[in-house]
Amino acid sequence: MRITKMVLLVNSLLWVVTPGSAAAPEPAKEGAAGCRELALGSRVDLHSPSSVYVFDTADGLRAVSWTNQLTAHELGLGAGPEVEFDLGLPGQPLKTPKLRVTKSPTPAECAAGQAVFELTADDPPASVIVTYRSDATRPVLRKFVKITNCSGQEWDRLLNIRLGEYAITKRAYAPAGDERGFPVYLDDQYFMTLAHPAGLAHVHDGKVVLQQYPGARLAPGATFECIEAVYGVATVGSARQAFLDHLTSRMRRTVRGHDKPYAIFEPFGARPGGDFNETEPFVLDSIAQVGQGQRDAGCHFDLYSVDFWVDYHGTLKECDPKRFPRGLQPIRAELDKLDTALGLWIDSSFAQWSIGGNPQVQGCLNVDPNRPETQREVSWGRQSFCRATEPIKSMYTDAFRHHVREHGVRLLKFDNLASVCVNPNHDHLPGVYSTEPIYDAVIDFLRALDRECPDVFLMLYWGYRSPWWLLHGDTLFDSGLGIEAASPSTFPAPHARDSVTQRLDQAQWHAGDVPPLGKDSLGIWLSDWGWNSSIGKERWQEGLVMDLCRGSLLAQPWSDTPWLSPPERQQMAEFIALLKARPECFRQPRFIVGDPRRDEPYGYCCSDGARAFVALYNCAWKDNAITLRLNPDWGLPAGRRWELYRWYPDTAKLLGGTEGLPETAVIGLRPFDVVLLEVVPLGQTPTLDRAFETRPLPVCFQVASQSVDIDVRYVQDRPDPAEMSAPTAVDPAQTGATGATGPTTPIPARSQPASARLVVCGRVPAAPQGGLVVVTVEMMSRSGTPTELRNVGEHFSANGRLDGQPAAWQPVLGTATYPSCWQAWRLALGPATQAREIALHITADIAPDVDLRCRGYFIAR
Repeated sequence: MRITKMVLLVNSLLWVVTPGSAAAPEPAKEGAAGCRELALGSRVDLHSPSSVYVFDTADGLRAVSWTNQLTAHELGLGAGPEVEFDLGLPGQPLKTPKLRVTKSPTPAECAAGQAVFELTADDPPASVIVTYRSDATRPVLRKFVKITNCSGQEWDRLLNIRLGEYAITKRAYAPAGDERGFPVYLDDQYFMTLAHPAGLAHVHDGKVVLQQYPGARLAPGATFECIEAVYGVATVGSARQAFLDHLTSRMRRTVRGHDKPYAIFEPFGARPGGDFNETEPFVLDSIAQVGQGQRDAGCHFDLYSVDFWVDYHGTLKECDPKRFPRGLQPIRAELDKLDTALGLWIDSSFAQWSIGGNPQVQGCLNVDPNRPETQREVSWGRQSFCRATEPIKSMYTDAFRHHVREHGVRLLKFDNLASVCVNPNHDHLPGVYSTEPIYDAVIDFLRALDRECPDVFLMLYWGYRSPWWLLHGDTLFDSGLGIEAASPSTFPAPHARDSVTQRLDQAQWHAGDVPPLGKDSLGIWLSDWGWNSSIGKERWQEGLVMDLCRGSLLAQPWSDTPWLSPPERQQMAEFIALLKARPECFRQPRFIVGDPRRDEPYGYCCSDGARAFVALYNCAWKDNAITLRLNPDWGLPAGRRWELYRWYPDTAKLLGGTEGLPETAVIGLRPFDVVLLEVVPLGQTPTLDRAFETRPLPVCFQVASQSVDIDVRYVQDRPDPAEMSAPTAVDPAQTGATGATGPTTPIPARSQPASARLVVCGRVPAAPQGGLVVVTVEMMSRSGTPTELRNVGEHFSANGRLDGQPAAWQPVLGTATYPSCWQAWRLALGPATQAREIALHITADIAPDVDLRCRGYFIAR
């Protein structure tokens, strides 16, 4: 009997099995639902509505090609193996068992929506099961691999596993490089990824390789479950969006129904004097202020977080006995009165911010106790817990299940996950082979919390970098840029908050593989501590407007000491009310207008397809007229007319004509203006019932903002470089910020100061309404790259004049800041009908090989 093809079509899976010429087909067997199973041949085609995946089984299980049925594009895969693994120890000869296919998919398996291959090896004896499943809702194929030790001896170790090796002739793009837990995009219409933070999908020697490093012992008869591989297709240009859509459908926040707005109050940063260690009196006083804001302004928070509460010598269940003598119960009692749930912050690994004083956990540290120098080889170069090792592994699980159960905790924040361990006394292998066991232990921990209470909201901070963490937590912060929510961008601005906002939006662009719903920006910090670059609450509204439109559905202020003024609390309440009233809009942001990585206006449009909220930021030193695209370009229907409401600043209904606005309209913004608009179908009402003044849509301005021509001269020679001492390295861990690691490279510091004195003079144009004049100084290396200094205000001082008289020039950045490559000074100007003379005397204590570039700007009112 000669059979050339057999077709099985069940549950969107269509299998085409073609026997190979070298092996005669076995007799067909009766299968389910009238299908017939054909014994394995050399070619197997897996069809789904979105793709065709072609295998060859003559020499193991090999991938031949992948066709995107959405575009009719075929991608050659080079006949690489779908699974390989190495046995042995690092630095020693490894054995890679040769696998052969021994069983093909059956009709019954296909009826269940999956196809299963069985593979066998003889030396050493091993079996491998490879299962492919088609996703019923997304254009993806999911692969699961199980490896069983069929020998009579323990494997020491199952070291490396390759879950696909593909020779690709088309463009392969790995945005995260060799960083674990990210996808690879192919020809901008395919993606491949391993669905685990420790899985590596990367491009190496012209091949895309899917790899994991378990370094695990495997006992005789034991089975190791590999990381899931995901293969997705998309329309041309949409590969990243297809990955984001797939991940969003699976992430914990979606599955657990947490894809709704949350208002989270964070008191950290509000203690006078900058002490991190919170106390019961401080927390109770803060809650009282929150309660007052709720009573007076209706500003209600769903969750309230307590930080630095843990007993350093305890088991993670206890509060510090001196600072919280009554534990968490009094705090929870006060929060219950506000219908606000308790939250806790804890460090994931850093011993100093956890229970490093407990003698029982000293063996869990991630450094070699006999080689102190190995501290340089671990995360952030500091001693931390290895979360894969007992007893710390179980202590975290037991303690936080206890807090959820006994204290009603419904928010948990986990900071600083150390991902590398080099302690030779631990069961896992050191270095690269320690990461997967650590991540697995933390995933088990998060799953235990989920089982304890599916409602608990889990926020992940530093060290939780991969978007695949979102299967187990609700949000993550770490964008990969190494910044906090108070880090200035490299572009000078008239206010510190303006530059920080730009930096956070740059991080949003950089984290393009993280769904917006899962990307936490850390909220808006109001503290005057150096931890917040000494910003205080200045322009917090502008920061919050942009943050609301990033798509996280989180409103989370980190408080100043007095918790805003009464009018500001009312403004906060209104922002939260807008977010909660229109989650279907705010959860769907798109970047519009420009790019935050450049000196230009940009923004977000958040649309549900019927109306939209638009946040615009004119991140530039000139006035700009921005075109509003109220059409499908911004997610709105075509051919409609609209009404425009401004929610911030100065609430108003903006008129562009008697019949509403057409599909395009223009709005004018001054430099560094931020505006929040609501676009409403003509004849409908805005989201909240408010009294709106009617004002014309601002388009142009009578007096233009502009650059100011300045003259810059040194008033003394720069010091000879030979007289300067060599730079020293500042430890980035000593930053004094929550979870802050500082920049990824040491910060230059000097043991002796060197001064450069400059005089900047210029003329500001006449301005009948007044304005703001700003002088900026940027620090550049001789090669033209930005040079950053921490606490930049300590390195610069200035005094200035206006029309020959002393004037109160205000430094933009304070003396305690995150690293910055610039400083600036601003001076508010009253109305003037004539040009005015400015002068600024600047002293800069900087290294002699740093160039200073000065510029002047005038922002008209």
